[in-house]
Amino acid sequence: MDWHPGQFIRAQTQSTQAIVDFIVEFKGITAHAAGNPWLGRSAVDGLGSVYRWSQSLREHVKPSVRCTTIVKGGDVPNVVPDYAKVWCWVRIQNALVRMRY
Repeated sequence: MDWHPGQFIRAQTQSTQAIVDFIVEFKGITAHAAGNPWLGRSAVDGLGSVYRWSQSLREHVKPSVRCTTIVKGGDVPNVVPDYAKVWCWVRIQNALVRMRY
């Protein structure tokens, strides 16, 4: 329970959202991008497909569903990254969750 101070003290009903989250990690092989990039396997390349999927999901769900992501991949531009991850949140209004579960 929470209280937000304001001009009036009253009970207000509002919807909340349930959340399902997951993290997808990718492992690659690091290499120097300027010297020998062909020796590396970029973990960010795999991350890209999950990110594109999460963005394209928006056109297939109702407006009450929210899909948000945050990504981490690499530290500097001149190194092929050997690790990347994407953290996805899918938020759904509680009533929809109750209907499903």
